[in-house]
Amino acid sequence: QQIISSNKPTISVDWPYAVGAKLKEAKVLLDGRDISKKIIIQDRGFIFKTEKKLPEGIHVIDAQLEYDVVFKKKVFLKWFFSTDTVSPRIDLNERNNTLASRTPKLGIEGITEPLSKLKIRFNNKPARSIFSDKSGVFKVNLKGLAEKNNLFLIAKDRAGNITKRKLKVIIDTKPPVIKKMNTGEGKVLFSAEKDNFMIALADADSGISKVDLNIDGHPAKTKYDKKKDVLYYGDEFVRDGRYVASLNVFDVAGNKLS
Repeated sequence: QQIISSNKPTISVDWPYAVGAKLKEAKVLLDGRDISKKIIIQDRGFIFKTEKKLPEGIHVIDAQLEYDVVFKKKVFLKWFFSTDTVSPRIDLNERNNTLASRTPKLGIEGITEPLSKLKIRFNNKPARSIFSDKSGVFKVNLKGLAEKNNLFLIAKDRAGNITKRKLKVIIDTKPPVIKKMNTGEGKVLFSAEKDNFMIALADADSGISKVDLNIDGHPAKTKYDKKKDVLYYGDEFVRDGRYVASLNVFDVAGNKLS
């Protein structure tokens, strides 16, 4: 059940305490494929050096070995291992590598690979280690935030792959603002084409995190351009008449514009 970071591993079998044992015949399957002619037979086992890259995921070895050790003895082995060459992601509620809070405390909940080890260094405080759970969720509580702070995260998955992230942590008490809205309150929209109803937003500190648009009390189909911070209505108006739109905008710190 070993998880390894190589997709071209060396696979070997050894019988260390079988004095005088000699391996005479071996049939070895890797993921159901017969590799018997490619193994290197030694007295007490064999070695197989993978020639082609194995795909990511679980691999199974089946081996039927026949030894001479005073008398003939057959040994049947079956085991599996996993290859994982991808560095673990670290997903957080952040924007432009910036985390934010409205107070000097911040509770962080992030996602990485399940059962990964995370090393956390906040400002100049001693580093500490935690583990993500079986779903990959990890939680960190930060206290004593200054106006500007630094957070350094290292995630190491069970295969040994490593990801490093350096983030800024700030205190942000200002809500987002609307820069431009088409169509504005009480105005007339003369076209029912998609993207004609748009709202340009701005948040100078921590950045926009979430935008919800409701039309006549129902969630609207939208698309959001994160580079421009522009929300577009992604559907068509099916009838002429009066519509009521309501908007909720949240920044990374949790400040709300309604």
